[in-house]
Amino acid sequence: MVVMQSLRIIAIGAIFAAVLVAGCGSLKSSQSTPHGKSNYLSQAEIEAVGAGNLYDVVNRLRPRWLSVRGAGRSFGMNTSILVYQGSVLMGNSEVLKQISPRGVYSLEFVDGATASATLPGAMANHTVGAIVITLMTQVP
Repeated sequence: MVVMQSLRIIAIGAIFAAVLVAGCGSLKSSQSTPHGKSNYLSQAEIEAVGAGNLYDVVNRLRPRWLSVRGAGRSFGMNTSILVYQGSVLMGNSEVLKQISPRGVYSLEFVDGATASATLPGAMANHTVGAIVITLMTQVP
C-alpha cells in the first residue's frame, strides 16, 4: 500500500515537472522573438504599411497605442502617450506625424508604470504609456 502511494506521488510529480518544463520552454520561445507581439512593431511590419509617417503606421497597425484610456487626467494633471527615440523624449504622440518610417528599426509600446520607472521624464509627465522608436543606426 505504501509502495503504491509512493509510486503514485512520483508519477504525479513527474507529470507536473514535465508540464512545467514544457510550459517554460514555450514561454521562452514566444518571448525571445518580438515579432507578432502586440507591444512591438518590426521594421518589416512598419515598411509593409507604406505610410508617410509613423503616426499613420501606428494608427493602422496598433491604434490602441495612441489612445489615452480613462479620464485622461491623473491627480489633476493631463496624461498622455509620450514618444521616445531611445531614451530621448521627443514629445507626445502628435510628434509621430513628423517622423518618417524610413530608417526605423522598431517601435515598442511601454505601459505607463514601466515608462515611469525606466524612461527619463515619463513620471513627471504622468504618462499612461510610451512609444519607443529604435532607429537602424541604434542597433548594434
